[in-house]
Amino acid sequence: MIVKYIRYSSVSQKADRQLLSETKYDKIYIEQASGTIPFAERKEGARIIADIVNGKITTLCVEEASRIGRSTIDALSTIKLCEEYGINLVIENLGLSSIVDGKPNPIFRLVSTIISSIAESERESIAERLDAGRVAARMRGVKFGRKEGAVENKSTFMNKPSVKEISKLVTRGGYTIREIAKLTDTSTKLVMKVKRVVMEKV
Repeated sequence: MIVKYIRYSSVSQKADRQLLSETKYDKIYIEQASGTIPFAERKEGARIIADIVNGKITTLCVEEASRIGRSTIDALSTIKLCEEYGINLVIENLGLSSIVDGKPNPIFRLVSTIISSIAESERESIAERLDAGRVAARMRGVKFGRKEGAVENKSTFMNKPSVKEISKLVTRGGYTIREIAKLTDTSTKLVMKVKRVVMEKV
């Protein structure tokens, strides 16, 4: 079975671009999850691993190397699993396959490791710049969060994009608070708040 794994990190992002050639796959695993979560701990990532172990997958396609791991080590762990089970791992934006003409591609691991390392460095750099920006803003007297005394009504709160995504998963059921927080890249505190509002409506 030829499958594709699609991960997008925030509710403001879309998976449309990664679905352009969806007709060539037997199955698509898609989820909204932060790239900081290890592949095996993501809901769909865990399903893929189970399907690989159970012999259901022959080819696993991803748009780019950063989709398959939280870090270089995590990505290499996924790559190693594919190697052990003879899975052809395809990184589509590079046109790179781990198996070519039935044989392991020696260039694949080298290139995928480099790309994963670059992606990890970029994530760390972005996080550092965000932290530095917040510190600089606080030094200028900028205050983060809602203004003191401001009260947000339920309608405004429930219409926020992230809250809508949480509400859908809460209503659908079958997910723990921690799982919903991971899937929506939000805090468990926010998930519990949304759940309380949803339950009030029931």
